[in-house]
Amino acid sequence: MIEHILTMCIGAVMGTWPMWGGEPTHQSVQLMKGAITSPVIKWRFATGADVEWQYSAIADVDGDGKMEVVVGSYDNKVYCLRGSDGTQKWAFTTGGWVDYSSPAVADCDGDGKMEVVVGSEDHKVYCLRGSDGAQKWAFTTGSYVSSSPAIADVDGDGKMEVVVGSDDHKVYCLRGSDGTQKWAFTTGTAVHTPGALVDIDGDGRLEYLVPQGGSSTLYCLNAENGSVAWQIDLAEDVHSPFAGDIDGDECSEIIVGTYGVDAQGYRVFAIDDPWNTQGCGPLYEDVEESLGKGFDFRATRQGIYLFMPKSAQVSLTLYDAQGRVVQRLYDGVLSSGGHTFNPTLEAKRVYMVVLRYQGGMRSLKIVK
Repeated sequence: MIEHILTMCIGAVMGTWPMWGGEPTHQSVQLMKGAITSPVIKWRFATGADVEWQYSAIADVDGDGKMEVVVGSYDNKVYCLRGSDGTQKWAFTTGGWVDYSSPAVADCDGDGKMEVVVGSEDHKVYCLRGSDGAQKWAFTTGSYVSSSPAIADVDGDGKMEVVVGSDDHKVYCLRGSDGTQKWAFTTGTAVHTPGALVDIDGDGRLEYLVPQGGSSTLYCLNAENGSVAWQIDLAEDVHSPFAGDIDGDECSEIIVGTYGVDAQGYRVFAIDDPWNTQGCGPLYEDVEESLGKGFDFRATRQGIYLFMPKSAQVSLTLYDAQGRVVQRLYDGVLSSGGHTFNPTLEAKRVYMVVLRYQGGMRSLKIVK
């Protein structure tokens, strides 16, 4: 018996954590359950100095079907470690600390292979080959890169972009394929913590929420061209804006904290639209709006059939009933057309096949 269950979920992370916030909209929660009641250390790894202030990336960066942990350090290095035992797969040396900038993992150039993107105190944003850590490109800003990169197709051209801030008072949008600049926005103060990519106004296009040090202004930029959609005054030093549905109205709100206080003494702010709109629904509520008309995802006697009307970056993963990864069927840019995947299934087991794509998720529950 095969049961088909359709789900639409924004920011659902099932065991990978490829960038700050889990995925481009920075709305993610970790859905996979753990079993840690009495914690023990699984492994240790010694870097040459302090480790980054932000977050590591957890993803299959080299396509071997196993997870890696990518982390930066004050010893000027980016490390790729085996998730199973913490042994080093590769390390890349930058010209400065890799401290505040969290690495992001994605197929930036559409070649079906993962890249690692991270900022450094040497003023550069690096794109590294996931398989061995070799540099693919580097973009030089005017100061430290303390912001964490977000990777997505921000302008609908079918290609990935990298959006990242710098202490040179700018937000940059870079082509994922070669690191050349598409646009830049000048804030007036350092962009020092992770921003967020999210469709905050429901127009079907992504916006970028800009954190700033030494300023009380939260900017919302149109991510396709860097123009200002709106701005709001909060309190000095705006940190790491986060978007999600905080009140159950099916619309995204913004939560942001500040170092300083406003005139009333507040440091944490929730931002909503003035009409308290309800029922916005998820980004790309119709899968055909994101992946194209004619999309098909179903179980067959031969395996899992997936028809892609157009090429897109996707991941396809098989989980057991406890939420553990059984098999990674695909992770990268999948070409248009029909594709059949043949997962390894044991008798009398319940499985979930999860398809993740930009803006949403589909799943098949399989009972064999």
